[in-house]
Amino acid sequence: MPCLPGWLAKRYPEVMTPPQGQNKYGPRQKRDIASPVYRYYAERIIRQVWQVELVKQYRLVSQFITHNFDFVWRNGSFGLRAEVDHVTTSRLLDVTGVNVYQPGQSRLTGAEIA
Repeated sequence: MPCLPGWLAKRYPEVMTPPQGQNKYGPRQKRDIASPVYRYYAERIIRQVWQVELVKQYRLVSQFITHNFDFVWRNGSFGLRAEVDHVTTSRLLDVTGVNVYQPGQSRLTGAEIA
């Protein structure tokens, strides 16, 4: 990863290399490449990009790459899954989808499709 994603630094501050005793997010090369947490997520991101690029090489012109993201449902509402960077992942795909009909029509609030 050339840059440390903000979501990763926020959730796991130990992935940052502290300059002069300060551990603040911001500088481009602010990652600790020896951190086991950094290495775990870096590998997942690299594999995800590699996987999409591999599929693109072998697909037909009429085919597209898509993924249907699932939300985390809490008390009749939803939240984005913390373990997935939906924006970054969507940029790799041709079509991105979500299932707004969980947990059922009677519990939808309208915010699911806003």
